[in-house]
Amino acid sequence: MYPMKGFYLNKLTSETNYVPRCPDCQQACLRPNVMIFCDNTLVYTELQAQKNRFQQFIHTSPKTLVAPITPALNLFVLEIGAGTVVPSIRCDGEEYGSRGVALVRVNPSPKECTTFVKCDPRESGSNYFPLQAYSNVALGALLQELNKC
Repeated sequence: MYPMKGFYLNKLTSETNYVPRCPDCQQACLRPNVMIFCDNTLVYTELQAQKNRFQQFIHTSPKTLVAPITPALNLFVLEIGAGTVVPSIRCDGEEYGSRGVALVRVNPSPKECTTFVKCDPRESGSNYFPLQAYSNVALGALLQELNKC
């Protein structure tokens, strides 16, 4: 049985130099499966499986009609704190947000909020909604509004 997430959080809090290790071999360092600047330990089979599942989801996603009669993916994209340092991170959100019902971007640059949306996006026909707020505040406000529906 693998240790629970709480075990790692407690160890990392109490022992600042602790490095989580593989529960099976106790040798390999545990780390997220993300590309970290040309590293060669990324597990591509898992990334391909995730990509396949995502494409299947998009392919089978119901379509909806957006004014006046443009079919769009029935997707609502919520992007939180992606930043602007690595613009490629925003590409999927922008692509699927523009093909879907809406892209809500929490913590865009200040310039973006005034450049892209100068009026109520619902009136302008835009499906882009930038929110400048702390992530927890933005999520709380979105949940509060969704609970009204």
